[in-house]
Amino acid sequence: VGIRVDGRSYAERGIDLVPTTHIGVATKAIDRKKEKAGWSPKLERIELLEERKAENRKRILRKPELVLDVVSSEKSVFTHRDIAKVLHRYVDDAGTFRQLMARILQSPKLLRIERENVDFTTGERMPARYTTSELIR
Repeated sequence: VGIRVDGRSYAERGIDLVPTTHIGVATKAIDRKKEKAGWSPKLERIELLEERKAENRKRILRKPELVLDVVSSEKSVFTHRDIAKVLHRYVDDAGTFRQLMARILQSPKLLRIERENVDFTTGERMPARYTTSELIR
């Protein structure tokens, strides 16, 4: 699959994003139930996650290339879908998402190394593949 796991923090890797925390299944279930039941337990983990996501969203709006930093720290070669998955972690609004995707795909840091094509043996559409200028030395 080609995914790299790096235990270092974003700061140690030079990525200007705030780390988020995993909230878990139980916390998500409590959060869903509170909306149905009309009661509101104060879940610090969810509040912290939302604050950090909001901060990261602001940073990405200012500098969309941060998404490329995250993607390229996980994979050296990636697709449009990989970029979209990382961006979706931080941006929920469809209009903002499309605008940021366009800015990211036009970034001078992004290099297309293979065009979208069709694998003639299987007939399957193969997506374009990208890397970043920092990974090409």
